[in-house]
Amino acid sequence: MLWVGVVLLAGLGIRIALGVAAPKWGYTWDHFDNIGTGLTAEKNGLLRIYSVDRDDLAVVHGRVWRVQAEQFVPMDRKAATPPNYPPLYVLARWVQVKVLRVVQGGDIFANTVAARLIMSTLSFVAELATAIGVMLLAWRVFGQRVGLIAGAVAWLFPPIMLNGVFWGQVDALILAPTVFAVWLMLRREWVWAGVCVGLAMMLKPQGVLLGPVVLFAGFALAKEAGPAWRQVIVRLAKVGLAALAVIVVVAGAWMAAEGLAWLDRSYLMSFTEAFPYTTLKGFNVWYVDLLRLDARGAAEPMNSQVEVWGISKDLWGRTALLGSLAAAAALSGWRYRRVELGVVVFAAIWLWSIYIWPTRVHERFLIYCTPLVIVLAVGSWRYLPALVGLIVVGIAAHTWPLWLGTSAGAFSPRMVDAYYQAMENAYRQRAGEFGGRRVDPPTRQDAARVVWERYRQARRDVARSEWLITVISLASYAWMWPAAFAVGSGAAMSGRRRKT
Repeated sequence: MLWVGVVLLAGLGIRIALGVAAPKWGYTWDHFDNIGTGLTAEKNGLLRIYSVDRDDLAVVHGRVWRVQAEQFVPMDRKAATPPNYPPLYVLARWVQVKVLRVVQGGDIFANTVAARLIMSTLSFVAELATAIGVMLLAWRVFGQRVGLIAGAVAWLFPPIMLNGVFWGQVDALILAPTVFAVWLMLRREWVWAGVCVGLAMMLKPQGVLLGPVVLFAGFALAKEAGPAWRQVIVRLAKVGLAALAVIVVVAGAWMAAEGLAWLDRSYLMSFTEAFPYTTLKGFNVWYVDLLRLDARGAAEPMNSQVEVWGISKDLWGRTALLGSLAAAAALSGWRYRRVELGVVVFAAIWLWSIYIWPTRVHERFLIYCTPLVIVLAVGSWRYLPALVGLIVVGIAAHTWPLWLGTSAGAFSPRMVDAYYQAMENAYRQRAGEFGGRRVDPPTRQDAARVVWERYRQARRDVARSEWLITVISLASYAWMWPAAFAVGSGAAMSGRRRKT
């Protein structure tokens, strides 16, 4: 059909345009670090990448745009942490760096248009696969027309397009296997669903988030009125063994070279050690906490280890996440008993909960739920407000370096120390005389008072925007629950009543 070609070309054209704009206006550091992963694999050996420490990381040469100077300036960057992604992701980056080296004639230079587009090819493929998966899933649940529209929406969905070429990430590597796994489970193709789960886990640590979706689908799609335990066990075993087979095949070479070092770096470090903050620009419940603490100048407002009523914020977040998981599973099982739509609803709310409740959440984690919310929103108007909220918050989350300025939590003792040092230097240079009269030497309290007042002035306008985006984020998530589960809403009947 002609319109399919138009949609495909439009999506590709927008992505190329974003790639052209990215060196100036896109997020820079993930792009540098993606190249750094490939270069580090080249430097230390592809199969030895999980044993390197920070001293062995490759330095990436490139350029960054300075708005004040209105020009590009040279930049050399070494990643803050060693590579902590699974083997298939590292392999893909290694291949991309090889291609980039050929295109650039030997020496690699980051943050050019060519570098941006080449390092985004993985995103392009994964985003197209995601759109195809959304089409197939919506087609099965709501019919052909909805499926075609949903696929087009997914391909042109602004946050997904921004996440890849503009931001420099590849979260579509999780989106594609997620939506295909759900579709395959609805088709009772459990082995192939397990393959998707295994691929997801070999591409990004967040692949483990599919676990609850598989468990729910295994129980929810049982034929009998009660759970058919043998049937459920067989289904879960098929998924688990297929996923394990993929993991062993993909990671086998790395395990032969370094044992389970890939598991330690990719999963244990990612989930327990990296980024001990309440939020990493994730506009969720912890951003409300950050805005509240930042407004009153609290020390370490983003420290996720701080205890509230004797429990760390990390643990509070995990507890809330488990509570939302249990609620979503119970309500989905009750409202959509043995109806396939219930699996889609559960998966959408669970993956959205990942963004809302835990600590250490990045801004881009919001898109994990988007393919499933697109399926629901195109199939039923009840979910449209939630989808609109996702668009608004997703765009804001992937463009915050352009509009956020002085963000919440930026105030620190280092700012006071630097200003205090400047005040002392000025005092000594003028021998204590200002305006023709002697003055007392500056104190650190004087510096703190000035720096804090300047910080408050810088935060005044942008704080309103942060509050607005955060409220939209939380309201959109909250909307999903009554839209999906309200008795008499007709939500359960908005899709085909496919039963097992």
